[in-house]
Amino acid sequence: ETKAKKEITDDEVVDNFLSEIGERGSLFQYLQCANVAVVIGNTLFCHGAVDQNTMKFVPHLQNTKFENPMSKPPPAKLADTVEEWVASLNDFLREGLQDYVKRPHWNGERTSRGGESLMALQNRSAMWGRSIVSNCYGDGGCITTIHATKLRNDPKRLEMERINPLVFEKVSSDPKDPIVSKWLSNCGIQRVIVGHKPTGDCPAVLSSSYSGVEIVSGDTSFSDVSAPDKRGLAVGIVEVVGFSSVDNQLHLRGTLSNGNSYNSKFYRLHSGNKVDESTGDPFLGRHIQPDDDGDDDWWIKVKTEDGHYCLTRGKGRFVEYRHIEKSELLNRF
Repeated sequence: ETKAKKEITDDEVVDNFLSEIGERGSLFQYLQCANVAVVIGNTLFCHGAVDQNTMKFVPHLQNTKFENPMSKPPPAKLADTVEEWVASLNDFLREGLQDYVKRPHWNGERTSRGGESLMALQNRSAMWGRSIVSNCYGDGGCITTIHATKLRNDPKRLEMERINPLVFEKVSSDPKDPIVSKWLSNCGIQRVIVGHKPTGDCPAVLSSSYSGVEIVSGDTSFSDVSAPDKRGLAVGIVEVVGFSSVDNQLHLRGTLSNGNSYNSKFYRLHSGNKVDESTGDPFLGRHIQPDDDGDDDWWIKVKTEDGHYCLTRGKGRFVEYRHIEKSELLNRF
């Protein structure tokens, strides 16, 4: 039965939500088919950032609750390899769904219910800053910024990490972290593709030239905040193209918020943690040095079909754009 929006009651909305999370609901069935993280060849896919807090960390089903914990919950384990870590996170998802099926309602004391561990998994403070779902790269439309680095490394904030889980909110992870990059590389991971958080009107990338690991943040949900849908004309396509799952390169194409099309290829990554810089555009995914006027903190994101490079800089949700020619980028690294 089809109803007009104004004819739908609050009770019907609630009933719809409850049916969706039931065992026959589409949301529940979607989660049954989903994964927290996936490795395909040399690429790791997950929603949030791989950083020193999230790497190796596997939460414990019994002590992971959707709340601000009074103290830092211990892990179920710290995985040695990316393969073990990913498998354990996906097991955690399955176990959390089974827990929900067994006890979908609060206990008598309203202190615990099934599925609470999965609600916690996507919340930074509930995970004490170790959420592979909501920890994120990205700031101001860029993969990282000077502002993000200052906030992350603020001594007062770092000191509070021991006692207050809320200090992890609004912090952006370091995509260049050498400790994380080394662990990923040692496990055969040369690229990480994530979907969080919004990074302007096209994906934000950290070139593999920095650490050997390419970081790709593909969230474009706030491409054009002036548009009714917050996206406007922008659309982005992220592809990994190559000879095999361990010999390939990142290919970004789509349309920017101003209507310009882009088509950009990055360095080829292949077996043995090798980076082939003879293929792909050497300017993409890189931070440029200030010009003579001190104009700084710009990142090169994509190259448009008309031959210009799209640059961004910003802070938080504010994003500033520039489109320049190749000649203006020379001697800026």
